[in-house]
Amino acid sequence: MLSHASRPAQPASHQSRQCVWQLRFWTRVVLHVKINISSGASFHARLRFAFMIHRLSPVIVSRSRSAVFAAALILLLGCNHLTPAQTEDAFGDAAADPVKLFERGQTAHAHGDLLKALEFYEEAIRVRPEFSEAEFQRGNALVALGRLAEAESALRRAIEIRRDWSLPYSALGALLVRLNRDAEAESFLRQAVTFDAQSNLALRMLADVRLRAGDAREALELARRATNDKEAPVSTWLLRAMAERATNDNAGALTSLEHVLQADPVNLSALFERAEIRIATGDNERAITDLQAAEPLIKGDRASLSRLAADYKLAGKPQEAHRGAESAGLNAAGQDSAKGTLKVSGSPEEIAAANSDDPIAARKALEELLVKNRPPFCAK
Repeated sequence: MLSHASRPAQPASHQSRQCVWQLRFWTRVVLHVKINISSGASFHARLRFAFMIHRLSPVIVSRSRSAVFAAALILLLGCNHLTPAQTEDAFGDAAADPVKLFERGQTAHAHGDLLKALEFYEEAIRVRPEFSEAEFQRGNALVALGRLAEAESALRRAIEIRRDWSLPYSALGALLVRLNRDAEAESFLRQAVTFDAQSNLALRMLADVRLRAGDAREALELARRATNDKEAPVSTWLLRAMAERATNDNAGALTSLEHVLQADPVNLSALFERAEIRIATGDNERAITDLQAAEPLIKGDRASLSRLAADYKLAGKPQEAHRGAESAGLNAAGQDSAKGTLKVSGSPEEIAAANSDDPIAARKALEELLVKNRPPFCAK
């Protein structure tokens, strides 16, 4: 007999526990019979069975063994009303279950076995073509494998299947930024933020796009929103610092850079940014300390060596500047090192201003050249 809702639950009797076990056993027997379920109805069938079991079990625990079998038989008879098609074991461990395949893909993905994960995702999609989560994870695995064209197709397919889900928009936007297709990326990133205003990846990548487009104010607003996330990565704080610096908020930039360098003391970009702010404010001694910390981290990267040389020159260290320029291949063979000249991208007017005898004008011009010659920001 069912207890009144207001009464405390009573411990299950041995007979009740035995009946529950029997219900589970016969239900599993029924569900392992070959049943007719179309690919479109399989997920709905799962829910139907689950609700039927849930509704029948309170009554059955107080009945006889024959009632347990009868309940299982009811479930079996219910299968006859499903749409015809041939799919085995919609609830078990058979290879034709798209959810099971997806879960196995997730497990392989988590263990770093990307190729195996990809196999499971693709098999799940073959069984259920409208499986947006599997397409999304397939795209992520393909990005990790460096198969970017295929990844783009998978992420676009995930969006096509489910147009109101922010994650594939964010992932596709980030991929397009990586491919230097900022105009396309911006559209997807803005859509991602529309669906999820707190999407850290979308906010961060959109801030990067806007900063490189010259809109430092919007970039800063987006970066601040991204850093409201307590788990925001250091790359988000670095991007915020760059936007703060671009809007002449050097104090805010130094605070953000301190956040980065506390978490990652050997972050090369943060060391460069802080050194350049310190040079701009006349704190050459501490700027040189930052540059000395940055130098061993460069390891032959020409763009970074060029930036190092320019920063050393700004800080009043021509010999160190020449050493960096030579390492980057910026000085012609046999060039007089005393002049410490560097090859940078810029108009004749910009380069002339950078070589001005007026230290304030020269510093401003050199800072502008540094921005122009700075490599694109890459979020990790």
